[in-house]
Amino acid sequence: MNRKNPRLQFTDAELNPRLKEHNRRAEKAADKAEAARKKIPKDRKKIKRRMVDQLSGKPRLRFEEVDRPAPSSSLSRAVHEAPGLALSSKAHEKLRDAGQDNVGVESADTLLQSAESGGHILESACHSHKLKPYRAAARAEQRLEKANVNLLYQKQIQDHPQSASNPFSRWRQKRAIQKRYAASVRSGESAAATVENAARAARNAAQRSRKTAAFFRRHGKGFLTAAALFLTVAFLISCVSSCMILVQGGLSVLTSTTYPASDTDMLGAEAAYAGMEAGLQFELDNYETLHGGYDEYVYVLDSIGHDPYVLTSILSALHPGGWTLEMVEDTLEMIFRQQYSLTESMETETRYDSDRNPYDYTICTVTLKNFDLSRLTPYLLTEDQLALYANYMKNLGNRPDPKARIPTPPRKRTTLTMTYPRRPWRMRRSRQCWQKPRNILAIPMSGAAAHRQPPLTAPAL
Repeated sequence: MNRKNPRLQFTDAELNPRLKEHNRRAEKAADKAEAARKKIPKDRKKIKRRMVDQLSGKPRLRFEEVDRPAPSSSLSRAVHEAPGLALSSKAHEKLRDAGQDNVGVESADTLLQSAESGGHILESACHSHKLKPYRAAARAEQRLEKANVNLLYQKQIQDHPQSASNPFSRWRQKRAIQKRYAASVRSGESAAATVENAARAARNAAQRSRKTAAFFRRHGKGFLTAAALFLTVAFLISCVSSCMILVQGGLSVLTSTTYPASDTDMLGAEAAYAGMEAGLQFELDNYETLHGGYDEYVYVLDSIGHDPYVLTSILSALHPGGWTLEMVEDTLEMIFRQQYSLTESMETETRYDSDRNPYDYTICTVTLKNFDLSRLTPYLLTEDQLALYANYMKNLGNRPDPKARIPTPPRKRTTLTMTYPRRPWRMRRSRQCWQKPRNILAIPMSGAAAHRQPPLTAPAL
């Protein structure tokens, strides 16, 4: 081995009972290190100096045994063998390509690979067996070094107990002994020189520790003030960083829950949608005029209306990057078609007049279905868009305006019957209608642009 730790020697007078135990451990470690060194393979090395035999007067050569150099490490072997393994892998790849249609070549390649793998395993095992005594000797040297350093440290404490007054001083002395001991072993000094150098290094470390402690005692107030300032600054920096995280989180939440459109665009979209509803209401109010030619009209109508916040939240979820009125015109029409469904069905009956003459009697049934916007969101939005919609509705887009919020009217279905007989006409209602006469303008409407028509009246019979 290139690095051999010496065996420390002390007299009985220099050792107290406690130090004898540490000395015994160091002696035991030295014995194990010597035994491990003996197991290392040896080589006979010829000495260049020639010796002359005094009896015969003939010159003779002198030989001595030296430790055989350790084999290369596993990492070095892997680096050296990498090119060969790469070539072997490339050759096997070529063989596999050539033996796709030849079972014999493929079998030979498989056997060759198995043989190479077995050879590599056997070679690794032999190499590990060769390195075993060197690894054992290295471990024994480490244990001996640790035992010697501990013995020197305990000897220093025994000789100078006042130098080990605090944990920092003891740590510093032991560190100095370790450095000095390692330097002495590398330089090949004797055991006595190693002990002396280690003791000198420990005394110097103790002296420096005392000077450092005295300096701290003289300037204790200054160090306390500096420590207090440092802790205060660290606390303030920590508070500022925590506040910045909270502010960033708040801003992100505020950004994710605020409508990404201006008030002008949102009010314009609301007015456009209310205008569509007003047009639908106008068509219902004037359905007999716009779609005439029937003897009787039966209206099965849901209420017309919507929540502006629900509409704005749907638009914001569908256009998260921001939107304008021009961008959402087609979207408004699509949502309107999804919310309202107006259908018409015709039925023809054969009836008889007072003279028992048959005639055709046509009945037109007009049905308006209102699917509430809040119930349409699962069909209009994806999962991510539904999460955005929920955030917008939870905070009302950070624009809560109680006066602007129009509650959604109750989903009520009304049935009216308008009769136009061939004789002077009259209006009658079915059993589903209320008890007193009611015109279709009594249906609730919403929106700023709602269009009101004059009430429909019937002449007296």
